[in-house]
Amino acid sequence: MEVKFSYQTLTTPPPYAFAYTLELEISKSKVKVQFDLEYVNREELTDEEILSEGFTKEDDVSWTGELESIWGDYLTPLIDKIELIPQSEDVDTWLHVEVNNGSTKSGLVKDLVFWDYQLQEVIQAIYESAKFEHPLKIQLLHNAETNVYFEMEGSFGQRSASVNKKSISWENFQALLNAIYNIDESKKPANKPNKKGLWIDINNDQSWFQVQGEIGEILSILNHK
Repeated sequence: MEVKFSYQTLTTPPPYAFAYTLELEISKSKVKVQFDLEYVNREELTDEEILSEGFTKEDDVSWTGELESIWGDYLTPLIDKIELIPQSEDVDTWLHVEVNNGSTKSGLVKDLVFWDYQLQEVIQAIYESAKFEHPLKIQLLHNAETNVYFEMEGSFGQRSASVNKKSISWENFQALLNAIYNIDESKKPANKPNKKGLWIDINNDQSWFQVQGEIGEILSILNHK
């Protein structure tokens, strides 16, 4: 199966605006990848404006390589069922796909939210496989009568995750990520958690942010219950 995703932000301002193509050749043993990402419309900005937003002048990415076969196992049935439309009403994002699996079909992706997230995970797997980034590692602390520390690890390249070295399902890992990133990064982090609750150290530098909202479900997953 050969698949080409073409993605572009439509309303995002520079220097954040970007476009990418993701070409996949999926077989039983591996997934061949060609990934090209380009930040667009930056000619409107000065170098100083780009740098002040935390970017560099060389943020574009081009990588050719392979992903583990587990990605082919996961993506193949999803791509087989992908729904395409000739025109999208979404004004923020453009996502086009071409699929060649004996026959060819192409069009704009109907379920944009779902596929946007799936492709974000694939790109994170690419960044790990290309050694641009390390697998995710996050420290958590449940500050209660007895403090309990957790270390959550997740490899997008392997689609595997663990808490305190014990494996958890990828679905539970996704649920944890969705829940624990409900934090207010505009607040000043604490060097030492000073209130009861669940705290997260995103950068492993002892800068702790408190997780907001109901934490029972998060703790249930962290404790493997």
